[in-house]
Amino acid sequence: MIKVMLTGANGQLGQALRHYMSLQKSTFTLMPFSHGELDIADEQAVLDAVMQCQPDFIINTAAYNNVELAETETEQAFKVNQLGPKNLAKAAQTMAATLIQISTDYVFDGHQAAAYVEDDTPLPLNQYGKSKLAGEQSVQDICSKHIIIRTAWVFSEWGNNFVKSMVNLAANNHSLNIVNDQLGCPTYAGDLAAAIINIMSQLTAKSHQQADNTALYDTYHFCGYPYANRYQYVEAIYANLKQSQPELATPTLLPVASATFASKAIRPTHSMLACSKITNTFGIAPSDWQAGLAKMFNPLTGTHDN
Repeated sequence: MIKVMLTGANGQLGQALRHYMSLQKSTFTLMPFSHGELDIADEQAVLDAVMQCQPDFIINTAAYNNVELAETETEQAFKVNQLGPKNLAKAAQTMAATLIQISTDYVFDGHQAAAYVEDDTPLPLNQYGKSKLAGEQSVQDICSKHIIIRTAWVFSEWGNNFVKSMVNLAANNHSLNIVNDQLGCPTYAGDLAAAIINIMSQLTAKSHQQADNTALYDTYHFCGYPYANRYQYVEAIYANLKQSQPELATPTLLPVASATFASKAIRPTHSMLACSKITNTFGIAPSDWQAGLAKMFNPLTGTHDN
C-alpha cells in the first residue's frame, strides 16, 4: 500500500484526488486533511501530522489562490503559499517522504510569445505569483525528494472555479464582456489528479526495483491543451452548457481587452506552459481540457460537487 497524506483536501484538486484515489483503494491509503484539520502554516502541527501518518507521499494542494485579494492580504498569501510548503518540506525531509507541491503558471510574467518550459526564468507580476514561487523555492531548498507541478486555469465538478462562475452568470445576463487578450491553458482537475497518481505509482515502482529516482525529483508543467484565450474558453463552456441544457439561453459574448476591467493584480498575458518534459519523463500527455469540459457537463458522468 502506498500511504498518501493530502493537504487542502476540501479544495478543488483535493476533492478530485480523493475521488480518483478512492477508485484505487487496493493501492493507496489516503490520509486527507482539510484546512480546518491542519493549518500548514503551523510548523509543529505539520510535523505532528506527518509523524502520525508516516506517509510515502505528501501532496500539498492547500493554497491561498485569490489573486486579487493577495495584493492586499499579502502576508496571509505568503503564510499559506510559502511558509506552508516550507513546513511540509521540513517534515517530508525528516520522514524521507516525497513532497508533491502544486504551483502555478503565474510564476511567469507572460511577456514571451512561446510556451514556458520549466527552465525559463520565473518573474511573477503579482503577489500571488510571488508567494507561489517562494513556496517552490522553499521546497527545492529543503526537501530532496520533491515533485513540483505547475498548472493553470483548473476547473472541475468539484469546488468553486471559473467554469461554475460562468454557468452562474449565464442565468441572469443577456451579454458578457470577456477578455480575449489573456492566453493560457485550461486544465481539468480530474486529469491533474490522474497525472499525480500516475507519478506516485511510477516513483513507487522504481523504488521497489531499487532504481535511483534522484533525477526524477524536479519541476514539471502539466496543463491543458490546446492553448486558448479567455474568450475561447468561455465560448467552449457555453457550447457545452447549451448542449446539456438546450432550453437555456446563453449570453452573447463580447470580446474586450483585459484593461477594460479594473484589477489590483496584474495578470500574465501569455502564460502557456509547455508539457513535453512530463510527457518525456513519465509518459503523461497534457490534459484534454475540451474533453474535461464535456465530462463535467455530461449528466451521464454525474457530478461530485459538495
